[in-house]
Amino acid sequence: LNATVYRTDAVKAREFLDLCGEELKNTSFGRQVVAKIETLERVCVGAVVPDFTAATPEGRPLSLYGTEGRVKFIDFWASTCAQCRREHKLLLPLYEKYRAQGFEIISISLDTQRDRWVAAIEKDGMPWPQVSDLKGTEPSSVAALYAVPALPYTVLVDADNRVIARDIHYDRLKDTLPELLKGN
Repeated sequence: LNATVYRTDAVKAREFLDLCGEELKNTSFGRQVVAKIETLERVCVGAVVPDFTAATPEGRPLSLYGTEGRVKFIDFWASTCAQCRREHKLLLPLYEKYRAQGFEIISISLDTQRDRWVAAIEKDGMPWPQVSDLKGTEPSSVAALYAVPALPYTVLVDADNRVIARDIHYDRLKDTLPELLKGN
């Protein structure tokens, strides 16, 4: 259920839900689906994503809204996610090339153990801002707030924190960034 609903466009999921009767919507399962769709609507293309504040490896708070950038790439990952870590190596040249033009990456680790998180950052040489609430996918985590269905998961937002794309990875990002940052 989680991955199916979360990987679906919010509008399509809502249309599907509207086909269901009130009796089904009021079941335990129906209420779960309604809640997941409401979460998904917070991060659908065009929506202003919710702010979050989490700790950097040094323990300092960092918030999305306090992070400047014309285009911000929100990257959910974990030290145990091999695909995430491969993607980071591909992102590094993009970050170096476009950072001065207003591209910023904010990586949010879903790790629950600080030492694994910090070791992965150091080993992979990720110079962009890193945060973690060290809650993994708990209901109170940043991952839950952003409807993260599986890793890796990304959300691309503009300077006003409005969603440009979800679940966008290197292959699409490398072609999309030049257009988004044109004029600078």
